[in-house]
Amino acid sequence: MSTQGTSLRFERNTSAYFRVLRLLEVNPVRTQRELAEELGVSVGTVNKLLKTLVDNRHLQPVDTTNPERMGKKCAYPLTPAGIQHRLALTRDYLELKTKEYEALHAELASLHAELREGDGRVQPTSPHQTGTHCLEAGHPAGHPLA
Repeated sequence: MSTQGTSLRFERNTSAYFRVLRLLEVNPVRTQRELAEELGVSVGTVNKLLKTLVDNRHLQPVDTTNPERMGKKCAYPLTPAGIQHRLALTRDYLELKTKEYEALHAELASLHAELREGDGRVQPTSPHQTGTHCLEAGHPAGHPLA
């Protein structure tokens, strides 16, 4: 496994767990489908995330199903360990996004510099860019532009 692949997986996992915990901290009563829609992932992905968080005692599921309605609804309040985990993920997420911002900022600065340097060096490549006519450009007789 490459370190880049491991790094990308870490970034995705950090982001996914952080976002789930953050949403549930604000409103713990949600269906997995609602979470999936808010996160832009599949219900299966949400199921795996929740199972991992419950297994690690970061969430304590509470059945809030109304017997008169179809479907199961749970509340997923964060445990004290879950709150600590969310804080740690917040630090990781902030560090990750700061690095992404700095890399993007550097890339944009480089592109702006290229444009500034290139403005004086761009040479016309066709007679149409120079404003010359076909005959002035010296095309031989029979040339499509002559």
